[in-house]
Formats: sequence, C-alpha cells, structure tokens
Amino acid sequence: LLDTRIFSIYSLSYRAHLVMFSAVHDQVKRFFHDDDAEEQKVKVFVVVGLGFLFVSLRVNPIQFGKNLIKKTRLYVLAVSHLVLSNEKKGLKALQKEMDFDEETIKSQSTLKGTRTIYFLRHGESQWNYVFNRGFGVSFPLRLARGLVMELMCLFNARNSFFVDAPLSDRGLEQVEELRKFLNKVNDPFLTDAEVAALRSKHVDVLRADAAKGEKLSKKSIIVTSNLRRAAHTAAIAFMDRFERTKEKLFVNDALQEMARNVDAFALAGEAFDAVPYTGITNVAKDKGTLNTIVEETVKFDVESNAGNKGIGRRGATDCLRFAHWATSPSAVPKECEAIIATGHSIYFKEFFKLFLPSASKHDAKSKKIVNCGVIAFELKKYEHEKKGVFYSIDENSIETVYGGFVQKGKH
Repeated sequence: LLDTRIFSIYSLSYRAHLVMFSAVHDQVKRFFHDDDAEEQKVKVFVVVGLGFLFVSLRVNPIQFGKNLIKKTRLYVLAVSHLVLSNEKKGLKALQKEMDFDEETIKSQSTLKGTRTIYFLRHGESQWNYVFNRGFGVSFPLRLARGLVMELMCLFNARNSFFVDAPLSDRGLEQVEELRKFLNKVNDPFLTDAEVAALRSKHVDVLRADAAKGEKLSKKSIIVTSNLRRAAHTAAIAFMDRFERTKEKLFVNDALQEMARNVDAFALAGEAFDAVPYTGITNVAKDKGTLNTIVEETVKFDVESNAGNKGIGRRGATDCLRFAHWATSPSAVPKECEAIIATGHSIYFKEFFKLFLPSASKHDAKSKKIVNCGVIAFELKKYEHEKKGVFYSIDENSIETVYGGFVQKGKH
C-alpha cells in the first residue's frame, strides 16, 4: 500500500511537470509567430517558470510570498539601522552623571541592593568568521561562502547568514569547550581533591548545584540577548543544567548588541518573540542532532523581550534598563541572587565603562571579553539624596571565571 502511494505521488509530480513543460512549449510556439505579444510573453514565462519551480521544490506559493515579504522587510530594516542609527550617543554624558566618588557614595547615598552578575560572551559568529579573521587571501573565499549561504536561506524569514548571524563552526566548538569546563566536575576519573579544586563558588553557581553535602552559595537564573548567537551559546553551554533543572532561558532585549552592523539586528523582532534555533550546525553529536536536542531541552521565557531595537535606540538607556531589571525584586525571581547574562563584546565593554568609576583603569573598560569568556562582578544599586538611583561596579569584585579578556587582535 505504501509503495502504491509513493508511486502515485511521483506519478502526479511527473504529470505536473509534463503540464508545465507543455504549457511552456505551447506559449513559445505561439509567441514566436506573434510580434505583438512581448509583454504577455514575459508575464507568461515568469508565471510558468515560478509554477515549475514551486512544483519541483514542492513549495506553497502563498507561504513563499509571505516569507519573501518578511525577508525583504528584514533586509530593509537592518540596512536602515546600519545607515541611520547611532546607538552610542549619550553614553559619555550618562557616564559622567553616574560617576560618584567613594566619599559621596558613603556619605550621601544608601545601598539598595547588590546582585552578582556573570557576563558570558557568545562564541564566534558567522559574521566574526567572515570579517574578524583578517582581510588576507582567504577573505574573498569566506565572503563568497557567506553570500552563497545567505542566498540559500533567502526565502526563510527565520534564518539568515549575516542578519542576526548565528554561531560559526568554531563558535560552536568554543561553546562545547565551555560546556565541558562546567561539566568537568562529573569526571569519574578525578579524585575528590581534584574535584574540590575545580569546584569554586562561581562554577557551582553557573552549574546551579553544589558538591555533595554542601549548600549552593547563590541561586541564579540565565538570561540572554534576543540575538541568536547569544541565545544558542547559553542554550548549548548550559544544556545539561536546563535538562536537570527544567528552568527556562530568559530573553531580554536590553542586552542586544550595541552596533550598527546587520548581524546585531534580531530575527526575533517582535515583542515576546522566541529566538529561532536556526543556523545551528551539528558539531556536537553526543546526544543526537544538536539543533533538535537543544530545541527540545531549552525553552524561552520571553516576557522581557520587547522586540528589535529601533533606529533611535540608545545603548546607555538599555544598559540602565538591564541594571534596573537585574536588581529589581519584581523583575527576577525573589530567590535569585546571581544573574548569568549571555551577550556581546561591545555591549559588555560599554556597560563596564558606564558603571565603573572614571578613575578605574581596568581591562574591562578597554578590552573585549574573549569568545565564550565568563567574567563575574558585583553590581550595586544606590539611591542618592538628590540625584536618585544610580548603579556602580566595584572594580575589586571583577573576576575571570573562564577565558578572560582579549589581549591581542580581534575576536
């Protein structure tokens, strides 16, 4: 019965192809003897050609049209943002406004709260792969590959090579290395002493568990920007944690990268939109197809995703938004003491510049975090007698958990 149905399907497809070819043949024959039908020729050839394409690829013409409109709109918005936006405007002015000396903080301000923050930068993206590996002999080849890949997903409104660029193969490998680092404490061949040495308060917080008989130092949640490379980094690196705890991955648009490039424009562009799991290649195969496993294991909490950034977006405002969200008892679960924020190099650097004292010379203000690097720090919320709420980072609280800061070159 199954063979008969398959044969019937192929027969129908074959007949449809014959109809298309026959239509083309008839139109060509008729138009070659009709000098007054040039416009009609073009129209019929286009219609017949598209019909043949739809039948060959088994594409729904209506869905095809919808996706084409959505993708065209995405390109227009992304390029408009590239040309017209200025996201860093206002950062220096806000930095001066937030810069209080230690004496002023102690004498005229009240501490309203402290939150431990972990900044995790995403793995290398396809955009990084094309443009951040230098402009030598291999650059034209990388660019050509990118353009071909973009063409292949031209009619998929939830996928792109350049817009909201996903992780590259190297990026996925970097994420897997971080995942292995977090799971190394489960190695059965390690002694108790070796496991104890690996287990730090930071690793336990990131893993959301503690050594047997010990109490977890801080409860945490994981949040990501609304860009794919950050969301996929968080989902894969903490996949074992998500599988164990059944918690959700928070999406917060305030963490969206602070850049003009189209790779910083989100496919999850609408309010409460989930980040698509498109663009993941199967580098990690320990549990099956990575794309499918992650999609089944990691679910999003999108209540804090207000959608894509606009042309008038100000990065300073979004840094404040995230600081407020991270320290607000009503925004995050009451039991949460630490937040693991997966995001982007420029945003993180500007965040440190904004909330570290102006006198600080820390690397965090001038250097990017390496791909998949994890940096911990304490974010403090104060209320000034006259100027109201402000935020500050204690330079001495900044610690490298994994990777650290870039010392040379672009990453």
